[in-house]
Order: sequence, then structure tokens, then C-alpha cells
Amino acid sequence: MFFAAQVSAQSLFISRLYKVNADNSTSQLDYNQVYFNDSYSMSPIIGEDAPKLANINETFSVVESGTSLFSDRRPTLRQNDTIYFKLLRTLQQQYQLRFFPNMLSVGKTAFLKDNYTGNLTPVALSDSTVVNFLVNSNAASQAADRFKILFNTETVLPLSFIDVRAKQTSASTIKLQWSVISQSSIKEYAIERSLDGRSFGKIAFIPSLPNKAVLQYNWTDDDPAEGNNYYRISGIDNNNKISYTPIVNVTMEGSMATIMIYPNPVSGNVIGLKFENMPKGSYVMRLINNSGQEVSTQEIDHNGNNSYQTIRVGDLSKGLYNLEITGNDNFKKSLKVIK
Repeated sequence: MFFAAQVSAQSLFISRLYKVNADNSTSQLDYNQVYFNDSYSMSPIIGEDAPKLANINETFSVVESGTSLFSDRRPTLRQNDTIYFKLLRTLQQQYQLRFFPNMLSVGKTAFLKDNYTGNLTPVALSDSTVVNFLVNSNAASQAADRFKILFNTETVLPLSFIDVRAKQTSASTIKLQWSVISQSSIKEYAIERSLDGRSFGKIAFIPSLPNKAVLQYNWTDDDPAEGNNYYRISGIDNNNKISYTPIVNVTMEGSMATIMIYPNPVSGNVIGLKFENMPKGSYVMRLINNSGQEVSTQEIDHNGNNSYQTIRVGDLSKGLYNLEITGNDNFKKSLKVIK
């Protein structure tokens, strides 16, 4: 175990890792520490910094210039300084991070960035902060570089975009999300889209929210193009000065071919069917009751476009039915029908 030497007029940032037990109690697993003083070097130096020794289980270290450290000594905080963490050998379970800084009068604010969830959590610099997180089967949740601490000055700064993401959320929508700090002079945001990544056009405007340390915005594109959709967000301040995010791209997957019952539950003796992107051809519909008996059989000719079709099935008793659909190229689908 390495212990930090005492140096005058220094700041200290301690980060501890805990596991959350089944009864919601916690058990400490590992920790690391960072000292800030102008007498220290930015590069890892043996004798000044203490290397991290790997644990059998979870290992939580600070990374500086590719070196894993238990104790990192570096110069006094600079603007936009960052502490990079390395977290290894996690299990699929609930964990907790606790931060114990002693960094009064440094003129900074701090945030924990979770690269897996995209969350940005304020971290107090004069008191402890507790953050729970989950490791699951998703490889990104187990990434060694999942977490880092971002420091920013407390004075009014130009707009700073922290993160921007875009994700296809359905067959016809893309969700955009971006996070900002220091937006005190921003009046609105413009969502810009491009099909080639070069020529962008504004497709929507969102007014800025009341100012606070960290803000997160969301917007959904309900009419994306097939193929590539490039986006960037521009922040427009009161003097019409513009700041841009990096460009993100989503490639829209082809719309899913499907048949749906609409409405469901059905009314009367008619079943409505929505054909979406289904190939042209004949489709046989067999309605089966809960006893396995065939109630109705009909054939529908579909022209290949999106369409709404109906089949008449006579008087149906209330209950649950299966509509078995077969078509060309061994197409088979079974839908639940509620009467």
C-alpha cells in the first residue's frame, strides 16, 4: 500500500468504489486518490506517483498518460482538467461511487461523466458525493474507461457542449440528445440535418432552458431520410454567435415489413389488417379459436404497397383468437385477436 506524503497548500480528491449488497448495505472494494499542487509533475513519476497494484477482484485506479495509478500527484487544477478512471473486473451487479474531495477555493465545478448511460452528475468539491451505477450484460457497462471527472471554471464561459448523441428509436424516428454547461447567454438551439455530412439545413429550433450547471436536451426527428442522417446542434447566443457540436450520424435501417391488426380488440364481425412494406402476393388468413377450431379462412391479394385490408368473420363470441397468416416464400405469422 502507498501513502501520500503531506505537502502544504494542496487539494485532494479521493474516489472510493463500493458494492451494493442485497440488503442495500455497502462494502468498500477499492479506492484511489489525486493530489493537486504546483510542485508536482503532470507525467507519472515513480516516487512521486504510486502505481496501482491489481486486485483479485474489482480494481479501481486513476489513469495518467496510460499508466494506472493508486495515487496521482499532479499540478494545481487547470481549466477543463480531467481525472480518468480505470475500472476492471466488475460483475453484473449494483455498485456505488463515493467522492471525498478537499478542494476549497479552487474556483471550479466538477461532474462525473458516465460514458455508458451518458449521464453527467455534479460532484461537490467541498463535501462528499454518492453515485450509484449498475453493471449488466451490456459490454459497454463493463468498459474500463466508463467513468471520468470533468472540471470546469465557475466563471461565465462560452457555451460548452459536453455530449451529443443520436439513436434510431423506431422504424421511422431518430432521437437526439445533447448536454451543455455554461449556456447563460444562449437563447436557442437549432437542430441541423444533412444527408451527405457536408451541407446542413436547420430543421427545428428549441429555446434554451433556465440556466443551471448542467442541462440535457432531447428532440425527436419524426421524418428522417432513408440511409444516412447526419446531425449537429448549433447553440445561438444573444449576439447571434453560433457554437456547434460534433457531427453524429444515424443510418436508418429499412422499414420493417409487418402485418398488424388494427384496431385490436376488434368490433363487430370485421378484422382490420395493416400491411406495411409487405411484398406483393396472396395471403391466406385462418382464424382459430381457443379450442383450436378453425372459425374462418379467407385469402387477400396484396398489391405490395402499404394498405389497410379487412376480413369478415361472422359473429364472434368474446374471447381470444389466433389469426394465422401464410404467404409466398414460406411466410408465416400468427397474431392474437381480441374480441
